[in-house]
Amino acid sequence: MTATLTLLLALFSFPQEPTGGGFDQEALDAKVAEISPRVAELRGLDFKQPVLAGVTTPDEFIEFAKKEFESEYGLENLNSMGKAYGLLGLMEPDRDLYQAFLEMLRGQVGGFYDPKTKKFYMMSTFNQGGLADIIMAHELTHALDDQYYYLDKMFENARDLNSDAEFALRAVVEGSGTSLMNLYTIQGMIAGYLKLDPANMNEMMASSADSIKDAPPFLVVTLALPYLEGNKFLVKQSSILAASAVTPKAEDLDYAFANPPLSSEQVLHFEKYWDPEKWDPPVEVVIPNLASVLPSGGVDYGMAFGGVFASILLMLVLGRGKPAVAGVAVFVVLSVTGMQLLDTDWKLKSEDTLGELGCFTLTAEDVPDLSTPEGQMGSWSNDASAGWGGDRYALWQNPGGDSVLVWATVWDTPEDCGEFIEAFHYMNDENPALVSVSEYESAAVMVFSEGVNAQVVDAVIAAVEAEHPEWK
Repeated sequence: MTATLTLLLALFSFPQEPTGGGFDQEALDAKVAEISPRVAELRGLDFKQPVLAGVTTPDEFIEFAKKEFESEYGLENLNSMGKAYGLLGLMEPDRDLYQAFLEMLRGQVGGFYDPKTKKFYMMSTFNQGGLADIIMAHELTHALDDQYYYLDKMFENARDLNSDAEFALRAVVEGSGTSLMNLYTIQGMIAGYLKLDPANMNEMMASSADSIKDAPPFLVVTLALPYLEGNKFLVKQSSILAASAVTPKAEDLDYAFANPPLSSEQVLHFEKYWDPEKWDPPVEVVIPNLASVLPSGGVDYGMAFGGVFASILLMLVLGRGKPAVAGVAVFVVLSVTGMQLLDTDWKLKSEDTLGELGCFTLTAEDVPDLSTPEGQMGSWSNDASAGWGGDRYALWQNPGGDSVLVWATVWDTPEDCGEFIEAFHYMNDENPALVSVSEYESAAVMVFSEGVNAQVVDAVIAAVEAEHPEWK
């Protein structure tokens, strides 16, 4: 998965330099009491109970984020996901995915809602004013949705989703918050209870661009796009401007929360979700167990030498005075070394689905810049990614540090597959980790590797072909 669902119930806003106008608990409680009834009226639903609110500092939020990441993934899994993204070309090969997440969150989050504790938090450094009111309207919508659609249970049931399906689920949740936020902004400015300073907004937009300019584009897209595309999805509008002025129907919200879309494709092309005649669920793609076709990792001679050296040293130190103890110690050292030497097999480290959005990112000459209004109105599908049917990647590594990543994609038609392959070659042939691209009638298999030879690559491809004979 891309990131924890609970953690990302946040509004990715614009960073601010605090000017002394930040929130304390009393000011926040007053604002929540003021904004909550407006949110309820705009949504047409009453809060079943008051929403708890708290003020948190950026450092406290980052500690919360670390615990969420580490409890759901573990650092080893995050490192493996980062390795996979590096091989695929979705981020710099040596970039630390975990730190990239934290850097983005620290610079962008203005407030967040935690469905586990049923509490909304506002950043202590975020200045009071119209933008803060908008953030609160968004987060209070999450709280209201939680009281009716039980977001904590939704997220618990979604723990095993792949990243693409998780993106689709977040598009529903964040699309709901964004839709109400847009309506709150329009109605608030008309009624006079919301005032925004255009000059201040432009300044913060510039600051936002600076804060994400070094972030991996795919990370920015997958974290931020559910807000924009989710709103368009719920109101069934292809234009972001038209979508911002339309409210989702209550029955559509009920249905989408109960039956979330299954892929980024269904979000980006909402007719493939909402129109029964165009319903297009993802095709399952299976990467087989490759342990039997990958070569032995071989002997780690450094480890072997270390074990022998430690044994000799123990014999010299303990042998004269305590030969029995020395014998036991040597036996233990050699046993441990032997077990480690046997642990040279390849292991599956990471597997996931990139979806149409991932295919777009890998084939687009220019990914829209979400920190600009023009980028927010950009298209997130192209000829190369449209017609996506399904995909799966699997990363295998051995103790020696060798890596093999297999990515298989299937397409609706041979034409769709051909367009993808052509664009993929154009954009990715200079990736030094890309060692093979195999094209079938409506499918493709790409192998990315560090440290394996051509015979191994051929064996890997043959294993995938044997799993999917229908491709040939």
